[in-house]
Amino acid sequence: MKKLWKKLSILALAAALLTTTFSLPVCAEETKKSELKEAPISAGPWNVAEGVTAWVAGDILYVDGNGAVPDYAADALQTRPWNGQFITSVWIRDGITEIGANAFAKLGGVSVVRIPSTVFIKDASSFAGIAGKADIRISGKTVETKMIGGIPYTSAMSIISWVQNQPDFCVRTDFDKEAKKLFMTQTYPYLRNVGYSVDDRAYMQNPLHQDPDFGFPSAPIARWTTGASKGYTLKCEKYVPGENTVIHFSNFLGDNTYGAAFRMWAVNPSAKKVNETPGTCTYQMDIPADLVAAGRTFKLIAVVDNKTAETIVLDNLDANDATFTFQSDKIPYQCALVYKDAVVQ
Repeated sequence: MKKLWKKLSILALAAALLTTTFSLPVCAEETKKSELKEAPISAGPWNVAEGVTAWVAGDILYVDGNGAVPDYAADALQTRPWNGQFITSVWIRDGITEIGANAFAKLGGVSVVRIPSTVFIKDASSFAGIAGKADIRISGKTVETKMIGGIPYTSAMSIISWVQNQPDFCVRTDFDKEAKKLFMTQTYPYLRNVGYSVDDRAYMQNPLHQDPDFGFPSAPIARWTTGASKGYTLKCEKYVPGENTVIHFSNFLGDNTYGAAFRMWAVNPSAKKVNETPGTCTYQMDIPADLVAAGRTFKLIAVVDNKTAETIVLDNLDANDATFTFQSDKIPYQCALVYKDAVVQ
């Protein structure tokens, strides 16, 4: 009996050693799966709009269904179902078509947003006031397109127009360089805060803003050729306009084709950003290489007053296919380069 007890003790000790010292670790994928399991619903579910529901589980706000999250008035945020909930993440699921104005505004605790590439962001107010260094995860590389007048406007453009002015956001696409390319090449210069999920390069901390996938960001060159005030410098960059600006541009498009949007400003001798300079100046800007074509004629839809939205349509004053020259006594705050191709006989 003692020998049997001794054998059983040895076997028990061996089993204990196997389950402690030699046990296999849980694989990372299993850990990820367990972390992604939804916690029990703590608030909701709510009927947000026709076909759209939302609920809070743990500290995550889930939005699911088929349809659009509605607009909310800036002075009526308390009418949102999730108002007052403790939320650190917003997860938008496939099937949601649009995020309305102010939908998730002033949720300062939100530091993670997961969103499909097919969702339209209504405007900058949709997520205004979330954490300044938020992690924005974009899933997929399919985009939806809708026509605004004669201008094709995509869900990717709407997402870019939101994040391009948020350099502290960490924007990541899911595991695919091709998905990253979608968001790196629709704006100009490139969005400097875009990576993909398997990309561990410290791109945001790269002082040269050089990306091995895309090289250096580049920007169109614009210059004053006459009328420049001493000590002033002209700045110009290509950007992706939001839906409201695209609607505005479409009203002046006529029978032209939309090419690209730009914003311009000046820096005065005191290093202050300004949108006016004394007197009339002659401007020359380089047309992006992908828009240059023999016989193509360009016009510039120029918003010359940001407060009143005063807009003028300018003709090209030079005959060079690769440059656009115009005169103005105000710097175009925002402008759209549009074109028409020669009719082939």
